[in-house]
Amino acid sequence: MTGPAATGEKPKDSKPSRPSHLIFTLPAAKVVQQQGSNKPALTPKEALAAKTKAKQASVSKSKGADAPTAQAEAPREFDAELLSAGWEQAVEALRGAGESGSALVEAWAAKSNVEAVAAAAEADDTPASARKTARRALNILKARGVSIPSRPRVVRLADDRSGAEEATLLPPDATGTSAVTVTRREASGRYHIAEVIVREGVGVLHAGSGWLSGSQLKEGRARALESLGTAPVPVPVAWARHRIAQARKQNATSGQVIPLGFEGCRELVETAAEVEAKHPVADLEEQITAELVAEHAPKSLALHDEPEFRGWLPTRQAMDEALQGLGQKLGPDGLQDPAKVNAALREEIEAATDRFFSPEVRAVFAERMRDSAVSLRARRGDAAALGALAVARAIREAGLITSPPREIPFLTSFFNKALAMMAQQGGGQLRIPMPMGSVPQGAGEGEASDEASAEEGAAASNSDEPSGG
Repeated sequence: MTGPAATGEKPKDSKPSRPSHLIFTLPAAKVVQQQGSNKPALTPKEALAAKTKAKQASVSKSKGADAPTAQAEAPREFDAELLSAGWEQAVEALRGAGESGSALVEAWAAKSNVEAVAAAAEADDTPASARKTARRALNILKARGVSIPSRPRVVRLADDRSGAEEATLLPPDATGTSAVTVTRREASGRYHIAEVIVREGVGVLHAGSGWLSGSQLKEGRARALESLGTAPVPVPVAWARHRIAQARKQNATSGQVIPLGFEGCRELVETAAEVEAKHPVADLEEQITAELVAEHAPKSLALHDEPEFRGWLPTRQAMDEALQGLGQKLGPDGLQDPAKVNAALREEIEAATDRFFSPEVRAVFAERMRDSAVSLRARRGDAAALGALAVARAIREAGLITSPPREIPFLTSFFNKALAMMAQQGGGQLRIPMPMGSVPQGAGEGEASDEASAEEGAAASNSDEPSGG
């Protein structure tokens, strides 16, 4: 062991250039020779000398970098405009200087540009070396009694985005009910929101207003997406207001009382003069051709997989009429033959489709599909929305003799879905009402259920709500 601990001498301050006096205890010599090298391992004394020499070289290099000559030459590398940069300009200049940031800071210090040096010391997105140089320069300036400026504060009288308005649409459900909202960002950062629930042929059903934070607004839209499969999609504010105004006119016709909550929404949803606005997908409708309709109508069954159309069903009354027609076609004996059940089921579904989708009903659903296409466009793009609009035109243009509704798979699937839901609710059985006076003899398998059974005297519901709704 060497050093003052072994000799009893008092420790002396030593520089790295004097390896004979150490301020640490040297551990036992365990110099490991690198594998694959023929060079002999260094002795403890040689290893210590090499380490000290390397340390001395690094110190000399760092001193050389801070030499007065380097400081004297630095200012000549930058123009006068850069040397007189203010707070904001200094930060941008340091970002562009890169590795020369430290030299630029030293030039500012030499020119007594205290504001630029202070900006460099406070900035977090500048090179660490420049920031360290700036802080060291500030300490020197403070020691000299120089006043150090602070970051300039910009006072904003109002938020730049205050007063900004936006509107959203939640696509219609199976009953044609949709939600239209208009929001305005206040100067405080909160949002004034008005939500109006409208239904086709009825008008305004519900309305309410309030103030929400940005996070609360996002949470509400996320909950809608989680529960419905679709979220409110942006629409033009002018169109949203026009849509609400049109719904209010329907209240007078339908007799539906306008809810009291609408008073709090007037500030956001009403304008001095009603302005008719183009539908959000009007630009896509202009691209629809007869060829596009012929292409998408036969494969329209896939639309029911989209969340916008997944819950669309016929009315319960239409389903009851279809089941009664099926019972009359089959009779008690027909239930025993699965082939007859399937054939009669397909025939009755086609007949029920033509009965239910009258020209008036087709117009309603075609218009409803336009609103759903807005959501489909935001979620899946223009191509998907264009396909849905092509099917909507096919539905609108369908006739009773040529191109009847039964030839559009999207429409016949309304009844197929409803039958499947009724069978699921019946525990796998689809109850088919038999004509009065007949006695069912058995049950056969049906296309939309595991077992089709007859129930004499089954009463038909006159509800207009969709089955399973």
